[in-house]
This record gives sequence, structure tokens and C-alpha cells, in this order.
Amino acid sequence: MKTRFSILLALICHIGYVFADDAKLDSLLYKNVEPSERINNPAVTTSGYRVQIYSSNRAQIAKQGAFELEKNIKEIYPDLHTYVTYNAPFWKVRLGDFSSYYEALNFSNTIKEAFPDRATEVFVVKEDVIKPIYFDNKTDNTVTKLEETFN
Repeated sequence: MKTRFSILLALICHIGYVFADDAKLDSLLYKNVEPSERINNPAVTTSGYRVQIYSSNRAQIAKQGAFELEKNIKEIYPDLHTYVTYNAPFWKVRLGDFSSYYEALNFSNTIKEAFPDRATEVFVVKEDVIKPIYFDNKTDNTVTKLEETFN
């Protein structure tokens, strides 16, 4: 029991590291998964924060406004994840996948400077976010330990 707990703890501690293609990790991640069902970029959903920049319920222009704003944001921040959602009757545009409130708040200030006409609509919301899973077995042998445990 202690061994599995320590392995789980080691995995959690190493999530922030980048991991190149490795056959050992693939064999563990996809042990019982068909090749056609494999995920190229494994990720987890966790509690986090996003920055909301748009919300409208005007029937004729809300959808168009949301997608135009998304396009403008992508021009300035091409690597930023943007989420256009519809929860009747509101169209919303939310940005980013932030782990902490302070990261999101800092980014919201940046957005307010980039889009001063939307500054009154920008605020941080708590929402489930998507975080990619990264591993790096160059710093220690976590993957090897996992393989030994589960084989």
C-alpha cells in the first residue's frame, strides 16, 4: 500500500515535466487500449480558472459577436485556448486554463489592456480546466518504478 501511494505521489510531483516519446510510458498509458482509440496528448480535467471576456444574450448578434471576438483574440494570442460556449440564452467567451486564481487575475489585467472596450466585462470564473499530462524520466526512474509495480 505504501509503495503504491509513494508511486502515485511521485507521479503527481512530476506532472509539470515535459516528456518526449517513450515506449515505456506508452505501454503503461495504453496497456488495455486499442491503437485506434489512443489519445495523442493525454490530459486531465481539474478544477481551475478561466477569464471571461464576453457574455451576451441578444438573439441576433450574440453568436456572431462571440466568434468574432474569438477570432480577434486568436490573432493576438495564437497559443491561448479560447472557449466559446452557449448556455441558453447566453453566448460566452472564456480564455485560458489557469491553475490558480492569481494566474487568471494577472492574465485578466493583460486582456483589459489589450481590449480596453471590454474591460468592464472581463472577470475571472471558477471552472473545470484541461491540463496536459507531462512526464520526464530523465530526472528519475518513475516510469520504470511504475512498470515494475504493474507488471
